[in-house]
Amino acid sequence: MRVSLWGIAAYLLLYASVVTGTALSSSFLRARVPILARAGRPHEILSLGALFGSFVHAGASMISPQGERLDWLLFVGPERGEPFGLSLGVAALYAVGVVAGSFYLRRRLAPVPWRGLHALAYPGFLLAAWHSAAVGANTWLPGLQLLYAITVASAGLLACGRAVEYVAQPPRKPGTRSA
Repeated sequence: MRVSLWGIAAYLLLYASVVTGTALSSSFLRARVPILARAGRPHEILSLGALFGSFVHAGASMISPQGERLDWLLFVGPERGEPFGLSLGVAALYAVGVVAGSFYLRRRLAPVPWRGLHALAYPGFLLAAWHSAAVGANTWLPGLQLLYAITVASAGLLACGRAVEYVAQPPRKPGTRSA
């Protein structure tokens, strides 16, 4: 049971990080929700918490009685008979690591490459959701099925709204940095 709880905690922290990050990047939401002006640090903490929870979940999965092998973290699998969903979890872990690391490189990177790296949060979240639904120990529980459906749908809607806002933005002047 402990493996499942760490996995669920990591998933929920990742969801909260994706949602706060998307909201922070939206000028529409920042103008209407004043607390977002101070949400940068909580977003960072949620991201690091998701990364930490993911590492604990992966480690606990490998040392539990039904544990997987260490080579999963190195993308050596999958072998015949092993679920593909495990490698999706590893890919999600790496994507979250790249996104969290890109936060600390923001000042050293130009805005476009930084946004590109940071946008890996969306496929990372989708991979984590797929991993959770495909091989999660308690995925059969209706409450968890509802949780996954609600989190994927709400994060997807928020991301779609942000994409529409991004496309509708007037072009920026060369040399200016965005938020």
